[in-house]
Amino acid sequence: MRFRRIDPRIWHDDKFPRLTRDGRLLFFHLLTSPRSNALGCYVQGRADMAEYCGFSAIGITKALGELMDLGLVQYHSTLRLVFLPHFFRYNPIQNENQAKFAASQVTELPPEPTSLEILLGGLDGSKPFLEPLRQALAERLRQAHSNGMPFSEKEKYLEKYPEKYSPPVVPPEGDFDRFWKQYPKKVGKGAALRAWQTHARSTPLETILSALAAQAGWLGRDGGKFIPNPATWLNQRRWEDQPPDPGRPGD
Repeated sequence: MRFRRIDPRIWHDDKFPRLTRDGRLLFFHLLTSPRSNALGCYVQGRADMAEYCGFSAIGITKALGELMDLGLVQYHSTLRLVFLPHFFRYNPIQNENQAKFAASQVTELPPEPTSLEILLGGLDGSKPFLEPLRQALAERLRQAHSNGMPFSEKEKYLEKYPEKYSPPVVPPEGDFDRFWKQYPKKVGKGAALRAWQTHARSTPLETILSALAAQAGWLGRDGGKFIPNPATWLNQRRWEDQPPDPGRPGD
């Protein structure tokens, strides 16, 4: 039976208390998920998370977006890869047997360089019993940097875990495109699209565009130097802002 350590100090963390109830539930699920492993890096799709937590499609998108915005979780949509970057801090490998067991799970990881590098860097260099795990991660990282796993190995991987590389469900981007055309500052389109999918998809497009049109005057003051990046505007749900009172100094 696998156990996960949850430090009581989490309630005084500067990030965790900022999560909504759904965000907290999803975080605890990802920490203790039946799909998880000894690495804090594993494959699990959004639909599976939603089923365990009782979320709708919109609910899982919002909750996962919260965790990602605060850096508590990284999620690779195409690979369906969940990564808890601080996992080893609270669930360290403590002996040789644990290290060997964790090393045996490395081959099940998709060859995604960023998570592998963080995992490798998170190992305690003063503990020689971690060497089997260190070598396994280094080899997987080498494969990741050389166009992923060897073709024959990838075929076996896809045959064993076909759902891990199936393409994600991509929502229609027509509404986002209309927002992007109207937004006065064209920077960080990828970040803006992620923010749109997380925060704006449940809001009628006309509500957002009407708010943007109403804010055009005061957003564009002083040559537009106060216009936030589009991702910031979406992440902060700025379409809900009230225009400043024209009789008072602008904020």
